Amino acid sequence: MGDEVASSGFSRQQRQQYREKVRLCLDVFERMLREGGFESDRPLTGLEIELNLVDGDYQPTMSNKAVLE
Repeated sequence: MGDEVASSGFSRQQRQQYREKVRLCLDVFERMLREGGFESDRPLTGLEIELNLVDGDYQPTMSNKAVLE
């Protein structure tokens, strides 16, 4: 996370590696759900959403406070 991506295209091998990683993560998540691997009395799952705050020139706007309000 946070690495600069220099290419706008990906090879077949890169796409396959990505799919394999996603599948592995989903398998682990499934096992955690099945085995009760969460520390809570209520079954909850979190979701992270990344938001990039940029202006018309794609430069950071530093407008976090206004967005949160």
